[in-house]
Amino acid sequence: MVKGDAAFERLDAAQLIKHILALRNKYGPRGCILLYLWYDECGDEAQLHREETDRFAATATADGVRFMSMTYQSLIPALAQRLGAAHKECLDYLVGRYLA
Repeated sequence: MVKGDAAFERLDAAQLIKHILALRNKYGPRGCILLYLWYDECGDEAQLHREETDRFAATATADGVRFMSMTYQSLIPALAQRLGAAHKECLDYLVGRYLA
């Protein structure tokens, strides 16, 4: 949790910042994108997490950080569309593990 105006209750912003700093140190400011992949849920706490994730993403992007946030619920259908039947076994596993 970060104290002050940028408080986060559900998103571990400090951990994401550590990852951003490590990636920048290794690859430079434009060398990679940090993808925050997470599982979305229903409810008030999940809504707070979504709002905090959006706020962190907006701040990171405004600061020139290449940051992307995506849920498993949006990633897996996108992979299925892109990869098609050639990777059906892997996609079936992902659907069963994360979307069932």
